[in-house]
Amino acid sequence: MKNGWWKIPAYCLVAGFVCFWLMVRVLGRFAMVTLPDGVITINSAISIVLSLIEFVAAVLIGGVWFCRKMTRRALLASATIAAAMYVLLGVVSQATNGTISMWYCVASEWCSAVGQLTNGLGPWPSAILQWLSPYVFVLFGRKTPRAEIQENGDASNE
Repeated sequence: MKNGWWKIPAYCLVAGFVCFWLMVRVLGRFAMVTLPDGVITINSAISIVLSLIEFVAAVLIGGVWFCRKMTRRALLASATIAAAMYVLLGVVSQATNGTISMWYCVASEWCSAVGQLTNGLGPWPSAILQWLSPYVFVLFGRKTPRAEIQENGDASNE
């Protein structure tokens, strides 16, 4: 955990920006529907599917490229920092109803599928589950530290 505490929060912010850009500029076009009276709207089912694809891609890319070398304990600490960041952004954006809300949307776009799929539970349970999304990266971590594996000579835990 010496230098890895920043990995998940930084990745979540970058993934949120990239996913937001992809949804607005590229993928969102697939969810647009023009009604007979000329009104342009979004098909929510297609939007949820596209958000789910973004979520799975962000988790797989982040988990495989950034989290495989870290222990689960270090990832848990890093994910806790990311979750705290989302809680802070979410509560502040709820309290201000202003420009911070837009930054919160951008930062959390990579995990917006969690919020959309759990929306039926109510606004706060849905938000809390979305805030806890960074903990999914813990699943990609090592069970034991690399030094302990090399000392024992056992590669079965890798």
